[in-house]
Amino acid sequence: MKNVLIIGSEGFIGSACSKYFKSNISNSVTCADIVIMDKDGYIAINPEFPDFARLFYNRKFDVCINATGAAN
Repeated sequence: MKNVLIIGSEGFIGSACSKYFKSNISNSVTCADIVIMDKDGYIAINPEFPDFARLFYNRKFDVCINATGAAN
């Protein structure tokens, strides 16, 4: 079992990673993005004052995927 964190989980690459890791039911997947949502295993990030340390507080991840970015 892997504990996986995907930052930028609502984008093109992040959502594909999320689907891939969630397809193996033994993985525990935590998603994070700036999109406001209310669902289990999701953490909203404030885009003006991102606090990435909060993502790791009291949590231990085996894998962290940073799929953040801007398409500007």
